[in-house]
Amino acid sequence: MRMRTVAAALVLGLGCTPAWALTAEDFDLLTTRDLVRVCSVSADDPMHDNARSLCLGYVAGVMHYHDELTKGPEFDPLVCPKGDVSRDEVVDVFLAWAKKSSGKMKVVPVHSVIQASEAKWPCTTR
Repeated sequence: MRMRTVAAALVLGLGCTPAWALTAEDFDLLTTRDLVRVCSVSADDPMHDNARSLCLGYVAGVMHYHDELTKGPEFDPLVCPKGDVSRDEVVDVFLAWAKKSSGKMKVVPVHSVIQASEAKWPCTTR
């Protein structure tokens, strides 16, 4: 709820018009559709910088959490890239996956980021 208030304040403070593709609710990131909209906003959209920052931060958080959970013996990794992967690469993989997975747009986005990454960088020893 607080994120919605902050996003709404940003939108109103910047002189939002009804023609904008993003809404304050998109910034809540409750669904995969929300994350897709935020991560794919066009560069000419007035909310581009805010949306891109949220997108990259969300993806980084998901991947850091995955990495921390799988450091110990309790959880096997789901995603196993062969080297370093940038946040931008994960976003590109996620958006490509989302185009082919239209039936999963109501899923919590953390699951979709992991599913997309797992499809691209599967672990061979599971």
